[in-house]
Amino acid sequence: MTFTAVYFKMKKMKSNIPPPTPHMGNLLKTYFRAKHIRKAVLARLLQRDKSSISRYQKRKTLAIDILWDISHALQHNFFSDIAAQLPAHFSSDIPADTSKDELINTLQEENKQLTTQVATLKEVLQTKT
Repeated sequence: MTFTAVYFKMKKMKSNIPPPTPHMGNLLKTYFRAKHIRKAVLARLLQRDKSSISRYQKRKTLAIDILWDISHALQHNFFSDIAAQLPAHFSSDIPADTSKDELINTLQEENKQLTTQVATLKEVLQTKT
């Protein structure tokens, strides 16, 4: 969707105010609690003070590089968590994941071959009896 189309769509809705941004500190806090992440451990992984981690949990916004470092340290994609909160109709430059489709096609082809082999084996067994 082009910027112009988005503009006119928002104008029709009589609202050009996007929903509030997610609170990054709460996002981190929720994850830390769910996964039992200790601030001291994360601080050591990031080579920062424990107080820095506490401050991150209180902030509404975080710099991308901080969130990037935390994501790498915890091996969790916080950016994906944020993106999941956006409406589904928003565009993205991420290529579609076709690996499942390719696997399905491969398995369907293998199934055809196996079905043919089973039919052939049945014919051979029937001719022997």
